[in-house]
Amino acid sequence: MKPNKSAQSRALRRRYTVHFLLTLLAYTAVFCSAMVILNITIVPKIADWIFETTSDDVYIDPANYLEEFSTEELLIDLLESYKDNGTRYTLLWAAPEYQELLSEAGIQTDDPQRERDADLEFSIDDQYPNNLVGEVRLSSMGFGSNAYETTVIELTPMYLAYSMATREAQAIEDRGGDWKWEQLSTKEETPFHPFILRNTTFYNTARTLKIPCAILLYLLGCLVISLMEVRRALSYFDELSSAVVSLITDKLKPIRLTKDLSIAQDELNHIREESAASERAAEAAQKRNNELVAYLAHDIRTPLTSVIGFLSMVNGDERMPKDLQRFVYLASQKADSLQLLVDEFFDITRFNAQSISIERSQVGVMFLLQQLADEFYPQAKESNVQIVVTAPEEGKFCVDGEKLARALGNILKNALAYAASGTKLTIAARSTQEHWVITITNQGSEIPTENIERIFEKFYRDDDARNTKAGGAGLGLAIAKEIVLAHKGAISAVSEHGTTSFVVELPINE
Repeated sequence: MKPNKSAQSRALRRRYTVHFLLTLLAYTAVFCSAMVILNITIVPKIADWIFETTSDDVYIDPANYLEEFSTEELLIDLLESYKDNGTRYTLLWAAPEYQELLSEAGIQTDDPQRERDADLEFSIDDQYPNNLVGEVRLSSMGFGSNAYETTVIELTPMYLAYSMATREAQAIEDRGGDWKWEQLSTKEETPFHPFILRNTTFYNTARTLKIPCAILLYLLGCLVISLMEVRRALSYFDELSSAVVSLITDKLKPIRLTKDLSIAQDELNHIREESAASERAAEAAQKRNNELVAYLAHDIRTPLTSVIGFLSMVNGDERMPKDLQRFVYLASQKADSLQLLVDEFFDITRFNAQSISIERSQVGVMFLLQQLADEFYPQAKESNVQIVVTAPEEGKFCVDGEKLARALGNILKNALAYAASGTKLTIAARSTQEHWVITITNQGSEIPTENIERIFEKFYRDDDARNTKAGGAGLGLAIAKEIVLAHKGAISAVSEHGTTSFVVELPINE
C-alpha cells in the first residue's frame, strides 16, 4: 500500500521543483548571454590563434619559376613536354590563364561541346625569345572535320611561371585535406603575386566542434545544478536527523528548523511536548511508587527490628525444648532474610528517588578487595569455597569506597551463592591505560545465554534461584549496576564453560 504524502512532503516537493526550474532558467539565460558575448569577443581571437598555430603553410611564389624560362634551351625542353596531345588538351581546357587568353581570342572555353577536336602547338617567339607562341586549331564541326578555327596566343614567361606555380599548388591540394589560398601583396609591380596554401583541416574540424562543445558545457552546468539541488534536498535529511537527536537528548530545548521545514518543526515540537508531558507523568508515578515503597519499608522495618531483637534474646536458650529451639532458630533466620529484603527495597527506592551522590577518595585496591573477602569468609567457609584475591599491592583508585564496597559485595554474594562446593572464587584487579578492571569469577552452574543481559534488571531472578540459598528479591545486582554507573563505569557478565565472571570497569581519570 502506497503511503500518503504528508503536508511537509508536498510542500518540499513544490518548493524544490520551483527552485530547480527557476535556477535552471536563470542558468540558461546567463549561459546563452555568455556564449553570445564570447562568440563576439574571445572566440574569434581563439580561432585565429588556433588557425595560426595549427595550419601547415606552403609558400608558393610564381617568380621562382621564371628562371626556367630565362633561356631558349629551357623553353625548348618545355616545348618537348607539351608535345603530348593530352597535355595540350589539359592546358587548353583546364588552365585558367589559358582559358582567359583563349576567351580574349574569341574562343569560348566553356562550350559544352568539349569533344571537338583541338590541337595546340607551341613555338618560341622569334621576336621575344623568352616567350612562347601557341597556335590553337579548334574543329568547328566536331571530330574528323576539316574546318578549323585558328587562334594564335602568346604566353609570356610570367604566365608560364604562374601556370607552373598553380600546378604545384593543385598537386598539394590533391594530397587531401582542407586548404585555403591567401594572396600576398608585394612592393614590386607584378601581375601575379605570391600566395600561401594553408592546411585548415584541424581548424575546420575544431569549428565543427564549437556547437557540440557548447552543448556539452551547458549539460555539464545542468548536471552541477542538479547535484547542488540534490545536496540541498539531502541537507533537509541532515537537519531532520539532528532535530530527532536533539528531541531525544534534550527534550526541554525547542526544535528550530529552516523555513522550508516549518511543518516538520511544528510536528516535532508537538511530539516533544507530548513526550515531556509523558515523562513528567511517569516521573510523578515513579515518585508515588517510591514513596509508597519507602513508607512500607519504614513501617515494616520498625516492628521487624523488634521481632529480630526478641528472637535473638530467646534464640539458643537451652531452657526451651529442643523443638522450640529449632523453631526459634528458623524464625530468626527468616527474620534476618526479611530484614535484608526490606533493606534492599529501601536502598533501591532511595536510588530511584534521587541520583546517587558519589564522594570520591583515594582507596587502596588490595585493601578494599581483601576487606570484602574477609567479610564473606564465614559464608565461603560454610559453602566450602575458597576466596582468592589478586591485586597490585600499591594500587589505588579514586572511588566512593563505601558505595563501591556495597556494589562489589552484592556481586560477591551472588557469585558465592552459586559457586560449586570445593571450588575457588577469585577476585582479581588490574589496571589498563584508561580503566581499573575488577573481575569476580566463580565455578558452578552457568547463567543461560538468553538471561545474561537481564540479570542486572530490577526484581529479576532466575527460576532456579527461587529455591536456593541466594534469597533476596533480585535487587542486589541492580543496585550494584546503579552504583557502578554512578562512578561512570560499566558492568557486564560472561558465563561459559562452567564459570561465570562479573567484570566491573572503573575509569582511572575520574
